[in-house]
Order: sequence, then structure tokens, then C-alpha cells
Amino acid sequence: MHPNFFAPSRDEFKFTETDWKERLINPDGASFGLINGKNETIGLTGINRDKKDRAFAWLVSSYIQAPHRRMNLTRLLYEARIQWAKDQNDIHTLVVHHREDNEASRRSHQKFNFEFIKTYSPEVWPNGEVVPYVEYRLKIK
Repeated sequence: MHPNFFAPSRDEFKFTETDWKERLINPDGASFGLINGKNETIGLTGINRDKKDRAFAWLVSSYIQAPHRRMNLTRLLYEARIQWAKDQNDIHTLVVHHREDNEASRRSHQKFNFEFIKTYSPEVWPNGEVVPYVEYRLKIK
């Protein structure tokens, strides 16, 4: 994983094996991976319910290894998370944040009809860069 892809408040790039296992068994979320023909993980993503308002869910930890980008695989990750949220029957809104300068994320969110909500003040990202982040939401019910 690369720290540039994670929000300032997220520490996924520091996760231990135990942290990842706990996320995988979290009943209030789901993790999805992309596996190639060599049984290697080439991408991952997740979705977690908001801890305060269970009608909201957060898209988290989206990442596809560089050699596998621009192959329309992001679509599979979005479809899996959106379907999981719909299957819960009580989630009505999906929320996602990304760096303001992450054009690939912006295009993906817009392709799946996420609506831009706002830009947040610049924050220090794990790689030391100071960049604002933006929020998008998608109503699913």
C-alpha cells in the first residue's frame, strides 16, 4: 500500500496483520479484493457503517496496484461495495473522501453518480504533503 492514497485520519498503511483480520470479520463492514490469475491480491477496498449513524456507510481503503490500473477494475470494487450496502436494507447514503488532487478518484466517484458535497481544509497526509480533501455522497435509497 502507499500512504499517499490514505486520508490523514486513516492509518491503514500502518495496519498489522491482526488489524487487517479484525477489519475482515467486522460485521458492520465488508472488504473486497481483486485477485489475479496467479492468486495474488492486486487490489482491495472496503466499506464500513458509520459508528454514529448506521444509515450511512463509508467507502474506505480503495487501492489497485499500478500495473492493473486503467483496466476498468475499479468498477468491480464500486459495484461490490454498493451492492453490499443495498443488501443491508437500512443504509441509505454512501460517503467517501479523497485528496482534492486525486483526479482518478474524482472521476470514479462521478462515474458512479456520487455528488460532490464539500472541500475540507488542507491537512497533512501520511506522506507529509498538505492537501485539502473532498467529500462525495451517493443516495442509494
